[in-house]
Amino acid sequence: MIFLIAAILFSTLNHLIFKAFDKYHIRIYPAVTANYAACVGVGLLSALPHTAGGVPRPWLGLAAVQGLLFFISFVLIGRTTRARGVAVTGLATRLAVAIPTLAAFFMFGDTAAPAKCSGIVLALVALYLSCRPGTDKEKKDKGSAWLPVWLFITFGTHATLLKYVQVNFLTHTDLPVYVMTAFFFSLCASGLVTGSLLLMGHLRIGLRDILAGAGLGCINFGAVFFLIKTLAQPGWQSSRIFPTMSISVVIFSALGARLLFSEQIHAHLIRAILVGTAAIVLING
Repeated sequence: MIFLIAAILFSTLNHLIFKAFDKYHIRIYPAVTANYAACVGVGLLSALPHTAGGVPRPWLGLAAVQGLLFFISFVLIGRTTRARGVAVTGLATRLAVAIPTLAAFFMFGDTAAPAKCSGIVLALVALYLSCRPGTDKEKKDKGSAWLPVWLFITFGTHATLLKYVQVNFLTHTDLPVYVMTAFFFSLCASGLVTGSLLLMGHLRIGLRDILAGAGLGCINFGAVFFLIKTLAQPGWQSSRIFPTMSISVVIFSALGARLLFSEQIHAHLIRAILVGTAAIVLING
């Protein structure tokens, strides 16, 4: 249970930190790159005792894909937070539980109950409600309406791959090595994009961006590490772990954004949160 609580806490902090980035004008790309550099550093410390035989393992290619999904998800989280707010971002990432839950029925032998299937349908309804614009700014920026959808798809695919690798490839000693390797590939992808933007003159990097990203990296590593530790606990079905974590992160993210940043929660978003909560409860049933 302690690993699940830690995963919920660190995942909630991820969303709130991105809102702080927006408030203090932290640039996303250099911050995300610094974030992954910190993740690799922390991961290397935890993985060092298990790398005596070298890093190449059967899951190396999957770690590369996982790293790319990490990077894309984080950029989408940053953009969605700035355009639609913490509550919508938290809801989109946590409704993505529908994707690994659906996969769990076919790939991991989880039980496909009517309540879980109903929950998946409600998750899609909640996603639609969360994409509806609430403020005048959101109504003018029609392109931002698709950000929660892309975040939903990307984050759900990332969670499904994480569970697949944990079930089929990872041993206890492989766990920190896999996380560190995936973050290394994230660093490569984000470094390539950031470097290209810098060379083209489309981006500037400040010390504040680097420091903020490094702090985020420590939180990010903890969120992923504790999620995998939770998934590895014997007797816990992933179709229960993901929803339990999701509903907690949605609620705490919305409350945190309201208390810390006075973020407005409009009527349509309240409906989306209520429907999304019902969906997660049904999936967890």
